[in-house]
Amino acid sequence: MEMKKGIKSASPILLALVLALYAPISGIEGVSDETTVILVSDNSADLAISMTLAISIDATIVVSPWGIFDETIAAKVVGQLPDRVIIIGGSIAVPESYVEIFKSLGINVERIGGADRFETNQLVIEWMLQNNIEIRCEKVALIHGLDFVALEEMFSSIMNGECLVLLVKEENMINITRLIEKIALPEVEVIASNLINATTIQTFLQVNITGPVEILVTLNLTPVKERERAIKAIERVKEELQIAIELANDLIEVDEEVSQSIEMVQSLLEEAIQLTNSEEYGKAYVELLEAMHLLQKIVHKVSLMISTGQTDLGFLLEQELELYVKMLNEIETSGANVSVTMNIANEVKQLIQNKEYGRAREMINQLRQSVRESMQEAKKAEKPKPPIMPGPIQNITTPGIPSPWKPPGG
Repeated sequence: MEMKKGIKSASPILLALVLALYAPISGIEGVSDETTVILVSDNSADLAISMTLAISIDATIVVSPWGIFDETIAAKVVGQLPDRVIIIGGSIAVPESYVEIFKSLGINVERIGGADRFETNQLVIEWMLQNNIEIRCEKVALIHGLDFVALEEMFSSIMNGECLVLLVKEENMINITRLIEKIALPEVEVIASNLINATTIQTFLQVNITGPVEILVTLNLTPVKERERAIKAIERVKEELQIAIELANDLIEVDEEVSQSIEMVQSLLEEAIQLTNSEEYGKAYVELLEAMHLLQKIVHKVSLMISTGQTDLGFLLEQELELYVKMLNEIETSGANVSVTMNIANEVKQLIQNKEYGRAREMINQLRQSVRESMQEAKKAEKPKPPIMPGPIQNITTPGIPSPWKPPGG
C-alpha cells in the first residue's frame, strides 16, 4: 500500500498533535466522499487502532489530551470542515463536551468506545467489518493494551500499512481468536512483553485458529531492549506527571486524594529510576505502567472538578466565546470570509465586559449559527491543505524527577 512520503514516525509526545493520514480509496466499499475526522485521545492504544481506521477510510486524525476537553483541539477539528467526526474511546478518554460542541454546529458525530482500551480496540475492528471497510494490512500484531512503549514503537509500521494492532490480555483471548479469523490476514505476530506470556498466547492461537495463519513471536526483550523501553517509559511518565501537576495547581482548593495520588506517582517514578539503574528493567517497567494508570485517574478527577466547579457566568461565557473565535481562525485558513462572524464575536466580547450576560448569551447563540454558516461557506471555497506530518521521535534524556508539586496556597 502506498502512503504519502514524509509519514515515517510519530512522536511519543502526542499532545495537541494533528496527524494527517492519506491512502488511495478507489473501489473500497463503505467509504464515501464525505470529509471525516477521527478524534482520539493520546492514549497509545486508542491511537494505534485509529491510525488503521484513518488509513482505511481516508480520514484525518486529530489527537486530544486524554481526559481533557481542549478548545484548541475542538477548533482544529472544526477547521478540517468535517461532515462527520468519529470519536474513538469512551467519554472519560474523550469528554462528551466535544460531542455537544460538534453537534451544535451541525456535524454528525459517532463514538466508538468500550469499557476499556481492549474493548474499544475490538469495537473499532468490528465496526470496520460491519461496514464492509477493507482492512489493508499485511499482518496482525498482538500487543498488551497497557504496554504503551511497545505500542508507540509500532506506530511507523501501522502508518505504513504493515500491521493492524489487536490488544491482548489473558482474559480476552477467545474474542481475539474470533477477530483474527474474521480479519483473515495471513500472519499474526505476538509482540513480547513483560505483561504477557507470548509463547502461551502463540500456543493458544495455534490450537484454536482454524484458518491458515502463521503465528510468530517477536522475542526481542533483550536487556538492551528492556532498558530502552524503561527509559522511554520514564520520560513519558515525567511528561504526564507534569501535566497532572499543572492541572492540579488550577484547583481552587487542595484535594487530599489528588495530593496523595501525585505523591504516589512521584514515589513510583523514583523507584522505577532506581530499578533501572540497578538493571531491573522489567520491574521498573511495571512500576511505570502503574504510575501511568494512576496519572490517568488524577487527570480525570481534576478535570472533572475544574469543569463542574466553575460557576462564574462571565468566565463561562468568555470560555465559550474563545472557543468560537479559535474555530473562526481555523475556518478562515480555508478561504472563507469570516469578518461578519468576527464582528458578532466582538459584540459578544463587549457585552461580557459590560456584564450584560443575558444579552451576551443571546448573541453567542447567534454567533454559533454564524459559525455554522461560515463552515458551509468555507467548504465551497476550500483550498487543498498540505498534510501535517508528525515530528521525529525525540532523543531520550537522562531520567530525572519533575519539580515537586505545590498544592494551591502551599
